[in-house]
Amino acid sequence: MKKVFTAEQISDWFTSGATFANIKLTEEVVERKFDEASSKETSPSNVPDEGSLQNGNSNGGWFQRPEYAPGMDTPPLASYEYPSLPITKNRQKLISLIENNSVVIIRGATGSGKTTQVPQFILDHHNNRNSACNIVVTQPRKIGATSIARWVAKQRKCTLGSLVGYQVGLEKMATEHTRLIYMTTGVLLQKLVAAKCITEFSHIFVDEIHERTEDMDFLLLVLRKLLHSNSCYVKIILMSATINCKQFSDYFGHPNSWQNEPGLRV
Repeated sequence: MKKVFTAEQISDWFTSGATFANIKLTEEVVERKFDEASSKETSPSNVPDEGSLQNGNSNGGWFQRPEYAPGMDTPPLASYEYPSLPITKNRQKLISLIENNSVVIIRGATGSGKTTQVPQFILDHHNNRNSACNIVVTQPRKIGATSIARWVAKQRKCTLGSLVGYQVGLEKMATEHTRLIYMTTGVLLQKLVAAKCITEFSHIFVDEIHERTEDMDFLLLVLRKLLHSNSCYVKIILMSATINCKQFSDYFGHPNSWQNEPGLRV
């Protein structure tokens, strides 16, 4: 015999305070109709759209959302306070160089804040101007990409995979909301070769460029080719503690580089 429950009986099972009406439960069918108050509690403005959780490219080039879906409780970008690192004093100079040149070379001592701070300078700069950006920072090794992404997310007090994320090998911790992603050199190379353009990103930071691996050499070749063909508006930043700035500047055909000029030492 089928069991039918009344709305009053079902309401007693919940502690959320929502009122139910016109509810009929049987072994074969379940029908629920919430009243207006219940609808407000679960309005579309408070619930992520299902399509936006699955179609990562709908936002014009952001990364696809993986099965992992962290909370989007990211604090305002402007609330972040930069740590006292040697490179912080040159923030405005670096932003100006990067935004006004296609290729910029940064040579700074290890621990000066190149990898962690400079991408955030650009992130906050575009946020203050209400302009979109999609920043990628490469690392030669997986442990470097994941650990730096975790550190930056912790410093900004945001969930890893929301504003800041990473992608290494088959592991991806990023969503369509991710605006700063750390990934290995090989992963970025594969993405660019498949896309045949670099317009998915607004800024590409190639870190530890002195490590001349096969992936690094091919990545530089692809970046130069695409930069001079169909992706001329993308900013490329080359970083290292030990780098021949003139050699890389000549390679890309842009003499603009920043190499610890007087008053700008890091």
